[in-house]
Amino acid sequence: MEDEISQGQMQVIESPSKKVRIARIRYPNWEKQETISLVIAYQRQLNEFSVVTCKGRMMASEQKWEKISSLCSKDGVSRDAEQCRKRWQDLSKNYKRIKEWETFSEASSFWLMSGSSRKDKNLPGNFDREVYDCMDAFMSSKTNMKLHKSL
Repeated sequence: MEDEISQGQMQVIESPSKKVRIARIRYPNWEKQETISLVIAYQRQLNEFSVVTCKGRMMASEQKWEKISSLCSKDGVSRDAEQCRKRWQDLSKNYKRIKEWETFSEASSFWLMSGSSRKDKNLPGNFDREVYDCMDAFMSSKTNMKLHKSL
């Protein structure tokens, strides 16, 4: 019988032959509603953080992602802080690439391209439009807040 010891995202598996194998744990894919909950939780946390920083206190990155994970959990999304952080990084990177394409490209819209055309142009192969719109509303307001603060 195999003895399994979980260590974060790595799993050490010892077999009866005493060979040790390290395997990466694969988490389930994010559903669209989980992703939207993450975007909303991130936005809520950022709004709360801006109030806290006005009072002079800073929040550590780990605390931030624990808070976001907790907010997601209240929406029924069972993801840990590290999963939320990694998903946000991927979403943010892909959102920015699509936003830049939509803003500056004179070629066809990202939303009208086939998956292979998107990949040829170094764009994400797929990205849900509802998730993009949710992020765009939030990211645009975030950009507007930065502009108002600098004026």
